[in-house]
Amino acid sequence: MVKVWRRAGLQWLFLISVVLFVVNLSIAKDSKSTAIFDNLIQGKKEYSGTRVTLDLKDADLPNVLRLFADVAGVNILVTDDVKGRITLRLVNVPWDQALDIILTTNNLGMEWVGNVIRISTLERLQREKEARAKTQKAEEAVQPIFTELIPVSYSRASDLVPKVKDLLSPRGSVAVDARTNTLIVKDTEERIAKVKELVARLDSQTPQVLIDAKIVEASTDFRRELGISWGGKYATTYEGDSIGVSGASEGTLKESGTADYLLNLPASVGLGSGGALDFYIGALGSRFFEAKLSAMEEKGLGEIISSPRILTLDHTQAQIEQGVRIPFQKIEDEELEIDWIDATLRLTVTPHVTADGHIKLDIECAKETPDWTRTVQGNPTIKTSNAKTQVMVKDGEVVVIGGIYEYTKSNSTAGVPGLKDLPLIGWLFKSRTKTEDRRELMIFITPKIVTSMAQR
Repeated sequence: MVKVWRRAGLQWLFLISVVLFVVNLSIAKDSKSTAIFDNLIQGKKEYSGTRVTLDLKDADLPNVLRLFADVAGVNILVTDDVKGRITLRLVNVPWDQALDIILTTNNLGMEWVGNVIRISTLERLQREKEARAKTQKAEEAVQPIFTELIPVSYSRASDLVPKVKDLLSPRGSVAVDARTNTLIVKDTEERIAKVKELVARLDSQTPQVLIDAKIVEASTDFRRELGISWGGKYATTYEGDSIGVSGASEGTLKESGTADYLLNLPASVGLGSGGALDFYIGALGSRFFEAKLSAMEEKGLGEIISSPRILTLDHTQAQIEQGVRIPFQKIEDEELEIDWIDATLRLTVTPHVTADGHIKLDIECAKETPDWTRTVQGNPTIKTSNAKTQVMVKDGEVVVIGGIYEYTKSNSTAGVPGLKDLPLIGWLFKSRTKTEDRRELMIFITPKIVTSMAQR
């Protein structure tokens, strides 16, 4: 007896499983068919139905349309004005494509009525659509008019008026109270509800964007000089007459003060720069030799970081500027006048926040500084660095929008022609200078969307 009950329970369990599988399969099929019919009604030529083969000759059109109810698994109603016969042969085509071809060929259309597909002629469907529109318009014409005050928080109410007017009925109107930034809408209850929904969507808080820029200028200067100065004097007498030989250059021997350097190619040494070693050999007043070795090396490292920062609303241009005004003299009509030229650090930016959290930036970054090492009539020249571009950046991401790298290297030798090129002893007849200059400019931009407490 127990075995009989156990066997019956297993049979019922198997039957329930089969029923559930069939139900789930039917639900999935209905969902797919609903999406397919939606595409057909909207006119989309995207066919994804199960492939079928149809070979019909002089078949009744309403009966052919009924076949698609079984294939698609939906309810189909064909109106009585759909008549005619059809002959076709379609091999291995999606059923929704076959249905679309039949409807187009016979000037038919369809629409959803609840969960039923209603197929009729295009002319009849258009007449019914126009009749429904007239009925709705007539019903709206007798509905009462209400007045609604819709406050606008973040936008200007006047900017929303053109969009609101598109939703109003012929009897509706809209006005703006500028003092309280409020829309005054008069219309039916249904139209006012649509206007309130539109305003709620459009009147959103405008994001604020903080733009942090860093302009980094790095420089490296290197200079090395090796120089030599030497000369001498020889003096004697022969039968009572004086005989002398000495150098004939511009440099004067410091120790003796009586002869000139024969070769004078010193390095640029001085107070706080380089050094020199002086050798003196000989007897004062009669004969001697003097040589001076000089060497100088300079190395400089410099870094300038400018960091302008500004906060602005989305789609709103912002500019921040800092600098000095330099006076320049000029003469016009024989009168001395003063002109002022700005040397500034300037950042101009317009952010655009996208829906996926990225930020598009229209950026112009410029730096102008006076260069007092190069002057014209006592007025400095202006060094300029400028970058103008458009970039797309993630929120909080650092991007390099530009860079300039300059490298200057020079090696120069000065000396006595021919003698300076001799091996080893050539160093007695020449001086050498080596310079290297590096300049690097980098511009970094970091935009960040500032979230208010209300949006968190």
